[in-house]
Order: sequence, then structure tokens, then C-alpha cells
Amino acid sequence: MEKNKSLATAQNGNKVSIEDLYKSSFKIFIDNIVLCIANTFILSIVCFLFGITIIGLLALPGIVGGYIGSMIRLSSGEKVEIGDFIKKGLNNFGSLLGAKIVYQLGVFVGCCFFILPGVYLMMRWTFVNHIIINENKSVSEAFNKTGEMTSDILWDILVLWILNAVIAVLLGPFFFISSPFLALVYANYYLSLHHND
Repeated sequence: MEKNKSLATAQNGNKVSIEDLYKSSFKIFIDNIVLCIANTFILSIVCFLFGITIIGLLALPGIVGGYIGSMIRLSSGEKVEIGDFIKKGLNNFGSLLGAKIVYQLGVFVGCCFFILPGVYLMMRWTFVNHIIINENKSVSEAFNKTGEMTSDILWDILVLWILNAVIAVLLGPFFFISSPFLALVYANYYLSLHHND
């Protein structure tokens, strides 16, 4: 299998342009369209089934983290198989659940103080799951690292959020296309920052 040319490799230490980020992610999506749609479908079914019980709800951060990890692996040119993200995500279940709890509490408390602190924390912590699943970091290490990675690019992340929200709305009925594509955008952005630190 020919390796995908990841955005991180293509940039050679330079700042990533939003245009390159979307182009690179779209190419990876098109090259792996069946896999991306199949895994997104599986993720949706598993989230629905797991969302019925308390124990299932506790496992969801691991499943979602595994899906994020599969997008990172795709962006890196690694082999990804249909459904393999579930096992890989559950292997990091404890850290991903801990991160989810800290994230939700932090954002909730931040939003109680006039919304903006909560939005700030969401931007600061954008890549916490990416770091846990890709680098096998602890919860505290992941929060520290994502804070360092995003400290100088908060406006860029805000622009990315807005563009992704517009894409999600425009492609609303085509969730199984928009969701993996946008996940690849974040995975590519994470890799570009990870390789440049």
C-alpha cells in the first residue's frame, strides 16, 4: 500500500496553511473512502448501542478515541482496517475516560464564567485525545502537551472550528462523509504540530 503523504511531512517545519490542511485531508479521505465511511458507520452503531447503558457510556471515550487514532494512522500512511479502532481505543480506555471527565468538568466550569473561558479551554485542549491515543501519554501529560501545542495557534483553531462547523451544516445529511473528513482534518493538523515540536 502506498503511504499517504501526510501534511506533517509535506510542511517541513513550516506553518500549516488551512488550504493545505483541507486539501491533504480530502485526498486521504478520497483514497480511503470505503474504509472511512465503514468505520464511521460502525462508530455510529457502537455509540448508539453503548449509549443505552451506564457501562456502555463509560466505554464511549475509548471507542471515540480509537476512531481518532485510526484517522491519525490513516494520515500517517499506516495500515487501518475496518473496525480495528474499537480494540485500539479500548486499550487506552482508562486515560481516555479520565481525559473526558477532566475536559467536561473544565469546560463546564469555564462556561459558567461567561462562556469565553469554556471556549478557550476547548481550543486549548483540542488535541488531548490525539495525544493519548497516538503517544500513549497519561491524562496530565496529554493536557500539558495539548496546551503547549495550541498556545500560539488559538486563532487558527477558532478559524478551523468555524470552517468545520460550516462544512458539517452544509453536509448535514451526508454525515458519513463529513464526519470522517473533518476527523482527518484534525488528525492532519495534530500531526503537523506533533512533528514540528
